[in-house]
Amino acid sequence: MIRKLSLMIAACGALAGASAASAKQYVDYTPAKGVWEINAIEVDPNHVDDYLVGLRKSQVPGFEVMKKHGIIDDYRFVVRNGYAKGSPVSAQPPS
Repeated sequence: MIRKLSLMIAACGALAGASAASAKQYVDYTPAKGVWEINAIEVDPNHVDDYLVGLRKSQVPGFEVMKKHGIIDDYRFVVRNGYAKGSPVSAQPPS
């Protein structure tokens, strides 16, 4: 029992010490208003263009109406080639 209690105290101390490091605003990040919602969809590499054309027909008109009325600030479709971990390779906003 004492061993579990001492482990919990040590863990809490480690967490408190780790939270002391902080990021500098406008250096490490830039604050922005609003919330991001990201949906990741896996598409067969041979059909990415077809999928994007379908999104343009089905989603873009609704997004434009929401943007016009101030419901959303912006929207983007981002394409990542391959299965590498990390950020998307290229962003292609609708034109």
